[in-house]
Amino acid sequence: YKSKSAVLLDGNNYFAELAVRDVFSSIGSEVYWIDCFHKKIWDGNDINLNRKPLDICLIPSLKPYYEANGNSYKGMWDVVIILEDGEVIFLECKGLPSNDKINKNQIRFLERCIANRLYNDNFIIVEWDYERFHL
Repeated sequence: YKSKSAVLLDGNNYFAELAVRDVFSSIGSEVYWIDCFHKKIWDGNDINLNRKPLDICLIPSLKPYYEANGNSYKGMWDVVIILEDGEVIFLECKGLPSNDKINKNQIRFLERCIANRLYNDNFIIVEWDYERFHL
């Protein structure tokens, strides 16, 4: 994470995915940053204490979407919110200016989840501006 940019939220610097997770944490009973690149799940802000190996057993609510995606995390969106009723919401974080765009694996994941009982409303894209340093 040496080259990962940060955003400012409530006077604190965060990785954007952690800031997004924290902003949305009030609406879900469980909120996670799924870091597919490093194969980690974040359920807190401490870089050393709150990263766990990416293991579907840690978040049973994601199992149907993991299986629908060919038993793979490939393309899974950045932040996952699990509501009290078990509904799942996926958020994808994109910064401006950046070349980071939705990729084919993320589109495939979206399509497979929609084919597996989710709707467009279960997916949210969050943009922030690095030049302004806020969400």
